[in-house]
Amino acid sequence: MNSLILAWHYICHYKGKTAIMISCVTLTVFLPLTLHQVLNQFQSQILHRAEQTPLVVGAKGSRFDLALHALYFKAQISDTLSMKDVQQIQASGYAKAIPLHVRFTAKNYPVVGTSLEYTQFRKLTVEQGRGLMQIGDCLVGAEVAKEFSLKPGDRLLTDPDNIFDIGGTYPLSMKVVGVLGKSYTADDDAVFVDVKTSWIIAGIGHGHQQLGTSEDEKVILERETSHVVANAALVHHTEITPKNIASFHFCFFDQFF
Repeated sequence: MNSLILAWHYICHYKGKTAIMISCVTLTVFLPLTLHQVLNQFQSQILHRAEQTPLVVGAKGSRFDLALHALYFKAQISDTLSMKDVQQIQASGYAKAIPLHVRFTAKNYPVVGTSLEYTQFRKLTVEQGRGLMQIGDCLVGAEVAKEFSLKPGDRLLTDPDNIFDIGGTYPLSMKVVGVLGKSYTADDDAVFVDVKTSWIIAGIGHGHQQLGTSEDEKVILERETSHVVANAALVHHTEITPKNIASFHFCFFDQFF
């Protein structure tokens, strides 16, 4: 009893030391338990997204990079497949193929070119606005919309692929048509467009001024009965509007993804 009384008086006298000792013991006991719980929750979220994805198909290369690329839009893959492969998978009847073209960014967030089936597959809902209807439209994830205060009707510009390549592709001003509801997955930190829009960002598809007036002769290098070749002075559209959407076309339709 004397020892307990002495200890009690010590605690009452040295309140600061006692508080520090109790805090250290508490952290020593509960920190590993809390860390273990957080890691378990993180692992379950990762496994849940992976288990929802039956199969990822890609070109020959690192399977780990391919999985990170398809599930979290993080890693870059060295090679790509074409839309012909998607058509072959669809024709086989064994699976529903959903293309993913993840090469470009907007405000450092990945721009994911895909089909309408992706939002259904991931069970994503449009919280504000509407879904994708035409080229140039984009859906922004919840975190992207929150960080930049984006709402339907705003414009979002893609990042230049290479700022030192003055002859490279032009950044595309995309129209924000909808904001996705929060899913607590990688989809919250992404911008979704139709796969054809991603081809336009890549420069495979483009729109430009119509060549038909005498003023356009200065941009024409060669004129044939079947085609017209223009020089670099030809004005390319960097924004898709109802007035110029008909001028957009693609060089070929088996673009890689």
